[in-house]
Amino acid sequence: MTILFITFFIGTVFIIVGIKFNSNNKYLQKHGVKTEARVRGYIESKSGSTKIFYPIISYYDQDKNIYEEELCFGFSYKPWHKGEKFEVLYDPDDPSNVVQTKESILSLGPMLFIYIGVGVLILGLLSYLEVL
Repeated sequence: MTILFITFFIGTVFIIVGIKFNSNNKYLQKHGVKTEARVRGYIESKSGSTKIFYPIISYYDQDKNIYEEELCFGFSYKPWHKGEKFEVLYDPDDPSNVVQTKESILSLGPMLFIYIGVGVLILGLLSYLEVL
C-alpha cells in the first residue's frame, strides 16, 4: 500500500507541474511579447553525476527596462555561447516570466513531465495489482 501511495504522490506531482508549465507556455504564446535575449552566463547544478546548466539571460521589455533572469529549463550542455542572442517571450504584466520561443521547448518540456507522471502512476498501479 505504501508503494501505491508514493507512486501516486510522485506521479501526481509530475502531472501538476507539467500542466502548470504547459498553461504558462500557452498563456505566453497568446499574450506574451517577443523580444531578443542575450546569454549572460549559466548557473550550474548537479543532479547525481549529471551537470545541468540553466541559462542566465538579459532582455529589454517594451519600455526599454532591462531584465536578467534564469530560464526555468536547464540543459545537460550549454546550448548557447556567452553573448549569443535568441528570441524569448515574456509576460508584459510580469516581465520576469520568460520562456524561450523555440517550439520544442514550449511543447516538449511540459509534456515530458505529464508523460513521466502518467508512467509513474501506471507503474504504481501495476505494482499494487502485482502484475509486475
